[in-house]
Amino acid sequence: MQVVDTHAIAVRADSGDPAQLRTAVSEAATALGGLDILLNSAGILISGDVASYPQGDFDRMIDVNVRGVFVGVQEAALVNGASITAGGGFSA
Repeated sequence: MQVVDTHAIAVRADSGDPAQLRTAVSEAATALGGLDILLNSAGILISGDVASYPQGDFDRMIDVNVRGVFVGVQEAALVNGASITAGGGFSA
């Protein structure tokens, strides 16, 4: 494999906040002239006793670990002018 030209940037955002995540993906796409990949590397675990586990902690984990991935991928598809179909990959 030969690497010809590489560019990457890191953008800070709260992955549990859809607005921050959309802005971060959009800013990255603008800075780089589009996106070739999106790295979703956020994840949290808030442990506790299931009988007394706060609903807010569960919601926060879902927001970061599940919804954040979806929002990031969705925004990346939008800024690149493509859509991702269920089970079918990318379509333009």
